[in-house]
Amino acid sequence: MDSPDRWWINMTLTKLKLMLFAGILSTGFGSDYSFKIQYGMTSYPDIGSMEAFQDMVEGGYADLGIPVKSVQSFPAVPELGFQMIRNFPGLSVGIFMNNSASGGRFHYSDYSGSITFNYVLSNQRYGVILSTPEFKLGGLNFTQTMQLGRMPTTFKFDEVLEVWDITQTDRETVETLAYFIEPGLGVEFFTRNKLSVGAYLGAAITLTAKPYHLPGHDNATLRFENGDKFKADWKEVKLALSFSYSEN
Repeated sequence: MDSPDRWWINMTLTKLKLMLFAGILSTGFGSDYSFKIQYGMTSYPDIGSMEAFQDMVEGGYADLGIPVKSVQSFPAVPELGFQMIRNFPGLSVGIFMNNSASGGRFHYSDYSGSITFNYVLSNQRYGVILSTPEFKLGGLNFTQTMQLGRMPTTFKFDEVLEVWDITQTDRETVETLAYFIEPGLGVEFFTRNKLSVGAYLGAAITLTAKPYHLPGHDNATLRFENGDKFKADWKEVKLALSFSYSEN
């Protein structure tokens, strides 16, 4: 069972390997490389076991006679990403890193006070990206991409209870590590010299994930009453603008 320090060291070593890979890409194979920034929106068409978590929370309050209602549930959220890519004839290889966060809220209030249950899901993705040119149409270049990587994710939830002039807050945090694949389609048109602007559409699918657990305690996992594991098994759809600089 990893300690919190050990978990942080493992993640840091992975990032250092990516940085070393980036150095190889930019120096070991020549100077034909590009840097890209992507900014767009991520939506959640399938939230996986998060839906069972929501049902569990709502059902637990109902058993207590508190008819909470969901007032927000995993809305589309902004996502920011960075890529460093080495370009070969017919193939581009690189690394990427991006971040996003979403969540939801249950709420109930009456004359005596209110109760609010908030939950926030924070993701960091990093790994390897491959892309191949598909076709050209006028000044547009279409490419097919494939990302494969790791996703450390943190799930925080808190309950805020207000009764008359008394407020009580309870908080908890769990985490997990997942591996994912993200096929996508990109289009770029070169605007001036080494700069280009484009768009990207992709869909991320979890390949495998550990159950959510308390930080530093892999064995303290979260499960539902039926024994199913609570894990990072949702699906994402991303639409983004991209801005890149190429050196060749």
